[in-house]
Amino acid sequence: MERRVHRYRTRTQGTHSDCSRWMFGFFCFILLAPPVTYYGIDRQWTLLLFEAGVGLLFGWQLIEAVRGKRQFLKVPGMVPLSLFCLYILFQVVPLPPGLLKLLSPQTYSHYTQSIWLLDSDSWMPVSVYPKETWIQFFRYSSYILFYFVTVQILRTTQQIRKITFVLSLFGGIYAFLSLLQYFAPGQRVFWILSLWSEGNIGPGYGGYVNYSHYSGFMLMLFPLVLTSFMVLAPKVNYGRWQDRLIDFIGAPWSNHYFLSGACAILMVISILFSPSRGGKISLCLATLFFLGIYAYTQRRRSKSITLILLLALTLGLVGVVGWQPVFDRFDLTFDSHGDLSDQRLFFWQDSLPLIGDFPVFGTGFGSFVDSYPFYQTVNTGWKIAEHPHNDYLELLTDGGAIAAVLAICFLVTVIRRSWQAWRRRRNREARYLYLGGLYGLCAILLHFTTDFNLAIPPNGLFLFFLCGLLMAVAHNTSAPGSYGSDLKLASVVSYKVFGPIVAAIFIGGLFFNGGIIYSRYLAAELTQVDYRTASDHDLQALANKATSAITFDPFESLYRFEYTRVLTALQDSDQLTSAYTDLVRLRPLRGIYLLKAGENADSAGDADLAEQLMRAAVTLQPRVSYTAEKFALWLMGQDRIAEALEIFHQELQRQPDQTENILDLLSVYGPDDMIMADVLPEISMSWRIYGDYLAVEEKDVDAEMAYRHAILLNAGQVVPDTRPYHSFYRFLTKRKRYGEALAVMLDAVNLFPDDAGLHRNAGQLYERQGIVYRAVEEYRQALLLDPRQNWVRKRLAVLTGL
Repeated sequence: MERRVHRYRTRTQGTHSDCSRWMFGFFCFILLAPPVTYYGIDRQWTLLLFEAGVGLLFGWQLIEAVRGKRQFLKVPGMVPLSLFCLYILFQVVPLPPGLLKLLSPQTYSHYTQSIWLLDSDSWMPVSVYPKETWIQFFRYSSYILFYFVTVQILRTTQQIRKITFVLSLFGGIYAFLSLLQYFAPGQRVFWILSLWSEGNIGPGYGGYVNYSHYSGFMLMLFPLVLTSFMVLAPKVNYGRWQDRLIDFIGAPWSNHYFLSGACAILMVISILFSPSRGGKISLCLATLFFLGIYAYTQRRRSKSITLILLLALTLGLVGVVGWQPVFDRFDLTFDSHGDLSDQRLFFWQDSLPLIGDFPVFGTGFGSFVDSYPFYQTVNTGWKIAEHPHNDYLELLTDGGAIAAVLAICFLVTVIRRSWQAWRRRRNREARYLYLGGLYGLCAILLHFTTDFNLAIPPNGLFLFFLCGLLMAVAHNTSAPGSYGSDLKLASVVSYKVFGPIVAAIFIGGLFFNGGIIYSRYLAAELTQVDYRTASDHDLQALANKATSAITFDPFESLYRFEYTRVLTALQDSDQLTSAYTDLVRLRPLRGIYLLKAGENADSAGDADLAEQLMRAAVTLQPRVSYTAEKFALWLMGQDRIAEALEIFHQELQRQPDQTENILDLLSVYGPDDMIMADVLPEISMSWRIYGDYLAVEEKDVDAEMAYRHAILLNAGQVVPDTRPYHSFYRFLTKRKRYGEALAVMLDAVNLFPDDAGLHRNAGQLYERQGIVYRAVEEYRQALLLDPRQNWVRKRLAVLTGL
């Protein structure tokens, strides 16, 4: 073996270094471009570029290997990773209903209520959202291949030094610009690139829309820069301290040393100043872990002084600037009554029964957005819960126990094999950098509990790079004949067999992502046309565009949905049924698609099928108000009033903020006020809105009863609300019933003594009744609670003569 490796090194000497230089530069570009560009340009383009870049990098190495200029190393952990990738692919393979029932009974049950109502014999996959699972397949393939490529490239000490220097420089500049953007926020990435979905989001942090994702990236990068700083410390162990200081500053590597230290300080400050609570907690816990491992592995106390001084300096600088930004976000965890207000906790709680129903195979990677609504209990308003904000839970919901076992096998393999190799290393640089990689891995694994870093391509890519760096640093050696690493060389047969398979996957990924981009271009006009007023000629042209978009992106349901709308406008009933079947097949748990398919069945005269599809739309996505309201209105059209009112009641029980909308719908069909009252749940918000509705209709007696009932229900709520009192106050004052209005306000003030608006209203009512001294007291209390109320200030000046 040694003679064979020696001949290989001799044969490639002189050509390998130049090629590696270009390859290394391309490697750095793939690693560091996504954090800057992912939110700065169209995200699909960034995905296409980084996935294609990883494929090209591997292809480059594969060509060199075939030409005999390079040999691949055997990389530990590739077996569970390969099985993981194949498992994702399995989730999109259509299976017969009988087999699907055996593998995933709950998926079978869902399909029975949806797609199999339209096509009972169709084969369906485990994934309930196949397109997103395909996207995850190609993305995880890129992650896995980048891990493999990282070990192949970082096989020499020189290349490991280069990458740590590049990461230090990038991290320092990136953190500095992120801090500037924090103090001078804007709707662009570093004031140059437009944020993705600009106008619909708040200011970003660094190159990220979400500050938690920025923290996740920095949690992996900062430890590497910190340990690089420790490695570069000049060794001065002789003479007086003045001489040692002069030699220390004048040492050849001192400039790199101070630069790395400054970059590390900037990075940790940027993490602490980000509003991410999970990032700060993960940093603190991972730092404790790192200090423990560092103290355990270092025998000399003096070696720990540099690290302790750096951390103390960092915390001191943050203290000079101010600790308030560090703690502000923690105050938002609880509401004014001390109850938890973070929706993450409800996402986690709701995910547990989801995991219980899909324990082995999950619902398909990327399908949480469609599978979660069936279990959702928290009201997220117009926002859609796309992730549970916990990577461990999402791994279980989307991939089940199989995915979790494979992921654990990979992590255990990486840590165990790298730790065993690292324990044999005597090189100071390798030992420090390995600890930095372990520090970063620990930090991001902790951060997984509060966010979805794996779903963010820049963070997921860097995580797998970190695993590759751990393996490369631990096995790096300068032993003769080792070619920089003591990992075994892969056989020629292995990469000649698996190389074309990997190449085929990435060529497929290029076509897949390219088709998505091209289809978006073709379908840009579809959502901008009013099909009701378009001519038949224009509708036919739109149908052709939708068909072309479907051809290039066959898994996208939006184009098929637009295609059904065009066919409806063309009154092409012959193709509509098959078009709706194809639409539901792509996203069988999507309520709006089931609803539209039910309406089409009703138009075709199949009322039984229409009811089944509409009921499934409400059952599978119960918090979508539109589907529930449409189904209830359909039932009312069938003279099934009691069933319709029960659906309205259940909808308001889940989402009382929809009361006004449902009351408007009921008023069209003309039910009397008693029926409307029966629909309302025993929730204060619904009765307050009902009172406003009756007040507009000038039904004062019923409105007053509704307001009083809303106040009574409000007193029994976990978190009382002031709005019922304000609404009743406006109702009474408009009718000049000032004495009763004052009694309502005084009751409210007793319950909410810190509400400035209630004191203002009470003062105004006292003033109307001529009780000036009490009006002055209430106005002063209102100003004490909220000094910005200029109207109250003016009235107080008039009453006191000041």
